[in-house]
Order: sequence, then structure tokens, then C-alpha cells
Amino acid sequence: MKKLIVLTSTLIMIACSNKPSATGEVEVENGEGKKVSIKYSIPEKNYSKFSSVITKDDLKKIVEKCSSEAKMSCKHTPTYEPKEIDLIVKGESDTILTYLTFYAQNSFGVKGSEIKMSTFKGSKFISNTN
Repeated sequence: MKKLIVLTSTLIMIACSNKPSATGEVEVENGEGKKVSIKYSIPEKNYSKFSSVITKDDLKKIVEKCSSEAKMSCKHTPTYEPKEIDLIVKGESDTILTYLTFYAQNSFGVKGSEIKMSTFKGSKFISNTN
């Protein structure tokens, strides 16, 4: 009986530890190829749905894909500086919308803030919306 309780407890802890937290930080590359931490957040109203569809590893892949797409949209990729990302589950589906805020310089050397929106079906990239 004790073995069953220990086994059940262990399985529950493993299952729970694979869920992403509602807020945190993830490492991505900036425009110079250096690792930087950016904050992520998942709204409370979307968290239970999000965590039932996405694992920690999936979250990392999603954020990395969003970051690389945003970097590619920059005129001068070495100036790309990701800052934060918001992840939202759309309705009752497993469609995830991401909003990545970043800074980069335009062709005149003026630094500005941009937001890149991407859509995922589960952890599979679908498209950029802007």
C-alpha cells in the first residue's frame, strides 16, 4: 500500500512539474546571438486551458519561434532586443496567440518598440499576423 501511495505521489509530481507556470522567464537569442531572458505571462483566465495543451518544453519552443520570426522581420537584425511575450489561448480551442514585444533600430538608426503577433495550433507554428 505504501508503494502505491509513493508511486502515485511521484507520478503526480512529475505530471505537475511539466506544466509551465503562469509567469516566468525564458531564454532566447538577441540580434547578436547572445542569450537573454525575457518575461512571459499567461493570463489567469487562460492558464488552465493553456497548461492542459502546452508543456514547459512546448512553451520554450513557441517563445523561441516567435523570437526568431520577430528577429527576421527587423531591418537590422543585430539591433534586435526581445523584451517580453504574452501568450493567450483563443476561445475553447488549442489555438495560441502570442504577442512579442521587442526593440530594434530602423534604417535611420532610430530605436523603436515593435510587437510581433504569431499564431500556433498547440505548439505548431501557423502564421505571423503582422
